[in-house]
Amino acid sequence: MAMAVCDALTSIGRKVVELSVEPVGRQFDYVFYRVKYSEELRKQVQNLEAQRKDVLDSIDVAKRNREEILENVKNWIDKVNGFILEAKEFLEGGTNVNQKCLNGWFPDLVTRRRLGKAAKNKTEEAKELGKEGTFNNNISKPAPPLGIESIPSEQLVPYASRDLAMTNVMEALSDDNINFIGIHGIGGVGKTTLVTEIGKKAKSDKFFDDAVMAVVSQNPDIKKIQGQIASWLGFTELNEKENEIERASMLCARLNDVKKILVILDDVWAKLNLANVGIPFGNDHPGCKIIITTRRKQVCRTMGNEWEKTKIVWLDVLSEQDSWGLFRKNIGDVVASSALNDVAREVCKECGGLPIAVVTVAKAMKGKSNLEEWKNAAQELKKSVPTNIEDVDQQVYKSLRLSYDYLQDEEAKDCFLLCSLFPEDHDIVVEDLVRYGMGLKLFKNVDTVQETRSRAKLVINNLIASCLLLANYKQGCIKMHDVVRDVAIFIGSKKYFVRAGRNLKDWPNMDSLDQYIGISLIRNQISNLPEVLECPKLQILLLQYNKNEWSCSHEFFSRMNALNVLDLSQQLDYDFDNPIRSPDAFNNQTCLRTLVLDGIKFGDTKFLGQLKTLEVLSLRHAFFSEAPNAIRELTNLRLLDMTESHHEFPILAAMVLPLFHLEELYLFGITSSSIGYPAVEVVAALRSLPRLKMLTISIPDIVYIPKDFVFPELESFIIVIGKSRYQVRVEYISPNYLKVGNLVGSMVNWSKWLKMVLKRATRLRIESCSQLEYLIDTEEWGISSQAQPRDLQLLFNLEELELEDLDSFKGICAASALTTSSWEWFPKLRSLVVDKCPSLSTVLLPFNLLQRLQQHLEMLVVFKCEKLEQVFDFGSEGEGMKLLSSLSVLSLWNLPRLKHILNCSSRQHVQLCNLRYMRVESCGKLKYVFQLSIAQALHQLKQLCVSDCEEIKEIVAAKQNEGQQEKEERVDYKMVFKSLRNLSLEDLPNLSGFCAGGDDFPFEWPSLEQLVLDECPKMKTFAATTSGSTPKLKEIRLDRSVIPLQGMDLNQFVQNHIISKPPKLPNSNSETLGH
Repeated sequence: MAMAVCDALTSIGRKVVELSVEPVGRQFDYVFYRVKYSEELRKQVQNLEAQRKDVLDSIDVAKRNREEILENVKNWIDKVNGFILEAKEFLEGGTNVNQKCLNGWFPDLVTRRRLGKAAKNKTEEAKELGKEGTFNNNISKPAPPLGIESIPSEQLVPYASRDLAMTNVMEALSDDNINFIGIHGIGGVGKTTLVTEIGKKAKSDKFFDDAVMAVVSQNPDIKKIQGQIASWLGFTELNEKENEIERASMLCARLNDVKKILVILDDVWAKLNLANVGIPFGNDHPGCKIIITTRRKQVCRTMGNEWEKTKIVWLDVLSEQDSWGLFRKNIGDVVASSALNDVAREVCKECGGLPIAVVTVAKAMKGKSNLEEWKNAAQELKKSVPTNIEDVDQQVYKSLRLSYDYLQDEEAKDCFLLCSLFPEDHDIVVEDLVRYGMGLKLFKNVDTVQETRSRAKLVINNLIASCLLLANYKQGCIKMHDVVRDVAIFIGSKKYFVRAGRNLKDWPNMDSLDQYIGISLIRNQISNLPEVLECPKLQILLLQYNKNEWSCSHEFFSRMNALNVLDLSQQLDYDFDNPIRSPDAFNNQTCLRTLVLDGIKFGDTKFLGQLKTLEVLSLRHAFFSEAPNAIRELTNLRLLDMTESHHEFPILAAMVLPLFHLEELYLFGITSSSIGYPAVEVVAALRSLPRLKMLTISIPDIVYIPKDFVFPELESFIIVIGKSRYQVRVEYISPNYLKVGNLVGSMVNWSKWLKMVLKRATRLRIESCSQLEYLIDTEEWGISSQAQPRDLQLLFNLEELELEDLDSFKGICAASALTTSSWEWFPKLRSLVVDKCPSLSTVLLPFNLLQRLQQHLEMLVVFKCEKLEQVFDFGSEGEGMKLLSSLSVLSLWNLPRLKHILNCSSRQHVQLCNLRYMRVESCGKLKYVFQLSIAQALHQLKQLCVSDCEEIKEIVAAKQNEGQQEKEERVDYKMVFKSLRNLSLEDLPNLSGFCAGGDDFPFEWPSLEQLVLDECPKMKTFAATTSGSTPKLKEIRLDRSVIPLQGMDLNQFVQNHIISKPPKLPNSNSETLGH
């Protein structure tokens, strides 16, 4: 018993020690190790700042790629920002404690204990934040795909037949019982234009959650259709699968994820099995509606049989009156004269009411005032025409034939027929036409490659103006309407054999091909070629992008003695060996001038040495297991393109040295398994090419360029020195792009060759040059202010300037360079981007520089310049200059010390009359965006986004110290933002209103369609008067929820949904600073 009592007492004693002595020990730790804990906290804050910088850099890259930042990453940045601010204030104000107690005889141990404890707690919090910020590069997600509304709008003819069809289709879409709509009409009547506008309207009117569109064409490619639909949905995983059935299953599941979706299938020629594509219909997905367009009513019926209730809509031709209105619109006033009016109406009538025919003929006759020409055109349109062009209306054929015949030169006609050799709906690359044209000698009286390119561009633009070709939203590409292509193929059918994009498995079964000058079998699946092709007149043979691997026999080319152009390219996702296996395959070729072998995997390339007449050789994305030294034997070569090719061995200078006639050399993006490309010898060899005018090259380090090297007198170039963070797009038409990185010193110390290139550069990017302080410093250059400096012509042609990651950069021009107004500075500069320049402070564009840029500057983007306080300085001079009148885009992000964007003493200085897009984000010291005097001129502003600016109180500051006189002048003004469509105000904790103090100024936003108000808790009013000010605004996104306006004006909305909203409860875990 005694033993038990003893044990109990021991246990109790141990507990007493735990509850008293150990806590006391901890308290003494806080007192005596306060300095240690503070230093540890300081170290953790530094670590967090470095970690935050890395995350912000990654966010910057993600935003450049149009990716969305994950919410947990945004929240982490917010928490870290708040923590670092608190910790620094704590360290600066709370740790230098000299307080005493007991009349100053002893230190204040209570305060020291409290501070030591707080330091330790904050240190632990910093460590936890560091762990939370380990995102492993998972900081963003792909941006939502561009919706159907992003398709460029063609002019939808607002006439009776269009309106009736649009009404019928929209009514069917609103009928829950109809899930299939077929639109049929003859080719060229405008089905594609109509259905595109229907898709846009259906989505904007909230009929559907999403809308997708795919072109089916005459020979459906299921994978291509699946890919088009997936791209609208941002469904990139589908690209990783090859099996059609598996792809269909995945696509079906993805479409089922969308509750209400519209699927548009354009240009359907026969019944399409929707299940094979992966499109759910009927009971499988009641919320999926399908629209097809077709030339054949029977297709609508056969596909519509899958549904109980369908709608079939006939798109009729234009009435005679509507046709004449469209004709007049496209031809102008020339037909207004009484002499031409009657015959012009007769010409228009012969177009049969088909928009494509009306517009094409009008463009062909535009500017023609001779009556006899008009009479001849009317007679030509009345002639009988062939009837064996499938599904092409006679009036369409006659109209397009007339336009073709009225082309002023043979170059345009030949170029038009050349475009018909590509598959239907193909994105025709202009550069392909240039290189084929060189081989065919299509363009006359041109001496250089660049002259050929310029002539080709001129011809193509004329064909687009004649509506025989279509502009393409893809850069460097054009399209040909499928009806126009059908007519073009018929016109050229005696000269060209075209079976492109037909999924042929075998070589066409033709008795004879010997009459053709061109054969096109692009995008088929042919695996067996004939032993020999008897085509003595053949000039162009296009066999690229055949999906099955094949090879040419020894004799295949032997009877093609007139061959000028050969294209055997393969797609990048196919790993095909060189189809030309025999080294003697081209023994008889004495006329071949253009050879394209892109994407081919090469072993032996000796066969190239036979082609002595070759002028254009394209080996883009090719793979070489041996050095292609045979190229050096092609002494007539004028263009060599090896862009992004891969080489197992370094390229030798001997390969290019003998190419005396070379005008254009593309070596951009070349990779090598061996160290040493591009070797110094190869770069030096460029000096031995006297006719070189175009060069693209990427050089990993400036050490590969000899010190005494001087580039040839280049007219066009893309030169990238140093490893670039961002991909540079190779363009062929005079890009004149120079990117330099990791260079030492200022520009005055840069090599002579670099300065020569700068004189012609239109686009310049400088990054990671840590010692560069100014672009222009006349004092350092030793140039007198009285002299006319030649060096200043270095940047005379510059149109786009990007400056990134320049640690020492202080400004574009040093003070010495701004002391005189006689020198021209950047007279052509349109775009300026400044990113991550930590030493840039005070002003980016001082008045003396700004007045030189004001005529042309269209875009200004400034990112992550931590010390920058002011973007523009307008000074006290320059009344009436209307500065920044050309500025269209202004984007400012992560400028924590920025106090003013546009701070001017008089509205006479600044007139942002062309500003269309403005973004302000993470500018913590900014209190407003516009002064009232500036805001009055924002007539073109379409989109304004302001976010994450802690101190902003209003967007438009009505009450600034601009002088009493100006205030009196403005009393009767009405503030109308007539073009503003999208307004986004997010994460503005102190925003009180759009213009909270403008009591005398009613505001209107007549075009506003989208308004976002996220995390603006202190908003009290929107503006002085907002009643009836937003006629197009139907709903507002508030704190990530969509709320309908329901008749409220903006002030009422703020009152009902922001002021009346319960405040957020404070975080119970937060600790008051210093306690």
